[in-house]
Amino acid sequence: ARSAPQSDRVLELVSDAAFIVAQDGAACAPPRSLANPTVTEAIHLAQSTGYPLMLKRDGGAGGSGVTKCGNKTQLLAALQAANGAGASYVLQETLPGPVYGVALSGVCGRVGGAFAFEKHITFGAHGVATVLKHDPRPDILQHARGIYEQYGLNGYCGIDYIADANGEAHVLEINRCIVPKSHFAHVFGVDLTAALLCLLRNEPVPAPQTPSHDYVALFPLEWGRDPQSAFLSSAFHDVPWHDPAVLAAFESSLDAFRDIFATVRD
Repeated sequence: ARSAPQSDRVLELVSDAAFIVAQDGAACAPPRSLANPTVTEAIHLAQSTGYPLMLKRDGGAGGSGVTKCGNKTQLLAALQAANGAGASYVLQETLPGPVYGVALSGVCGRVGGAFAFEKHITFGAHGVATVLKHDPRPDILQHARGIYEQYGLNGYCGIDYIADANGEAHVLEINRCIVPKSHFAHVFGVDLTAALLCLLRNEPVPAPQTPSHDYVALFPLEWGRDPQSAFLSSAFHDVPWHDPAVLAAFESSLDAFRDIFATVRD
């Protein structure tokens, strides 16, 4: 009971589609979106915005559950597959700009720590991020903090955004879990776990520090994308060079790793 969000907003967090639709008209409003549209509604959206459209099923991550619809035939096929799966989904206008993320931690809607980053390199056009670039955009940090407070969230979460041609940010989704970038927070000057513990202990939260690096290479993601990536030597990373057995295990399964992420590539 203590960890649940506010009861009047909880249904918006159960469904990714419901969350996105609830943000329409607010600051950092999402791209034009429809939750579980009829075929007629979906075609009308396509006529209004043009192709491609993105169909996103609830519960996906790192590009899984996302279908890019480049024409009417692909759109109808994606709608049929989504309706057949029985899961809620959102159909969304595609914006061409860079994608950003905010990772946060806190207690009872009070944010302890937050940092923002650009998804500098991804595994495929719409896949999981493999290299992060520190970018403390005040607009998305403010919006993400507001979402955390409005929903009375607890613990860790991540919120994704995309910038349009004018640089304006639009919210894409919320991930109600520990996002796989959280442990790099200290590199960008914010220790999410320390901030969370301070709030739990009713202690002062440490002030943000100067970032130690501008880029972070996620292992084994960036290694799986390109074993010769320059970011594995120039950016901060957590490659286990000190543990040859772990490194060898990753190396032996590299082909299988690539196959997994190939399924969510554009």
